[in-house]
Amino acid sequence: MMRWLPALALAACAASKPAPAVPPPAAPAAAAPAAIASPTPLPAVMVDRVAVVGASVSAGFTAPRVAAAIAAAGGAVVADAADVWMFRDPDGNGAAQVAAATAAAPSVVVAIDFLFWFAYQPGDAAARAASLERGLALLARLDAPLAVGDLADMRGADPRMLAPAAVPPADELAALNARIRAWAAARPRTIVLPLAAWTAPLLADGEVELAPGERVPAATLLFLDHLHPNPLGLWYLLTRVDAALEADLAVAPGALVFARP
Repeated sequence: MMRWLPALALAACAASKPAPAVPPPAAPAAAAPAAIASPTPLPAVMVDRVAVVGASVSAGFTAPRVAAAIAAAGGAVVADAADVWMFRDPDGNGAAQVAAATAAAPSVVVAIDFLFWFAYQPGDAAARAASLERGLALLARLDAPLAVGDLADMRGADPRMLAPAAVPPADELAALNARIRAWAAARPRTIVLPLAAWTAPLLADGEVELAPGERVPAATLLFLDHLHPNPLGLWYLLTRVDAALEADLAVAPGALVFARP
């Protein structure tokens, strides 16, 4: 029996030893963050089917018609609905212009001065704001990409051409322009052509840069009525429109090249 004692002692010692520690299961690897897809770039706007709507600037009262200038610059105009008589009936005339533009199924609509006479009219601020809403509602019928001008401050115009009673005060004009920007921001493929900023030098007797290093008084770009551009002024305006189309609607650089008069 004594010969079993060593074996029993060994067994007891083995039983008293702690079991080897089992490592805890490894934590699952953190999942890689899901990749955020880049937004799909919007397709470039083409200038092969351009429609033009607007008032006397677009209709060529003192300079070439905007549609003719766009066609000469390399675009293809399918509807030139701009009307020099729009000031007589902005609502009815504007509706007819939008209908003509819509029927042409354009690739882009250029509306530089379409909204002008909806804001420049006698009445109080509420009446002008309501009129502007009617103008925006007309433009809302267009499905095509749209470049629409805001409202330039034309307080310096000849009163025989623009009655002082029709000119909104500066603060009211700023509110109307803010409304135009908000409307455009909520609408796809719509940009605002900042006429108010582009024409601001007129109010300060300032200068504009026609080309690098070439500055001229802003007033020299106006016709005698101080309301409409002369041919050089229209060229200056359309070069700014072209830059906005390239920057904000992805029109191909060089698709339009306006020849300086």
